[in-house]
Amino acid sequence: MVKLTCAAVGVGSVFPVDIGISETVDDLKDKIKEQEPGLVYFDADLLKLYLAREGGTWLNSRDEDIQALKAKRFPDLIKNLMQEHLLLNETSYLNHEGCCDGDFTYFDADFTPKEGDVHVLVECPDEPDQFFKYKRKCFIFLL
Repeated sequence: MVKLTCAAVGVGSVFPVDIGISETVDDLKDKIKEQEPGLVYFDADLLKLYLAREGGTWLNSRDEDIQALKAKRFPDLIKNLMQEHLLLNETSYLNHEGCCDGDFTYFDADFTPKEGDVHVLVECPDEPDQFFKYKRKCFIFLL
């Protein structure tokens, strides 16, 4: 098990998630929902996850950009890291090789988190209440 630090974009929350490095991105989404129920009150599969890494360097909780995220701002560096083509593939393993450009993995097999590093940017749906209401209507309809 490793402790990945996640930053919820637009929410101002930074939190740890314990997960096995050989699990899938989809498993990570489920762990985020399980460990942060107050943040994720919709289906975990609606989350979009991105690596919080520029080049080979993880963002750090003391970085200006992470401080801006905590203040619910959306700095340019974060926007650049959250491009659609950088979205983590739900079916890929966290230690999947060749995930993006073949030069690195999401997380190396010998990955060891360092204090202050932020590893995953979490994007929630634009209007989570809308999804919750829709799900409730579907459930009522089925009754």
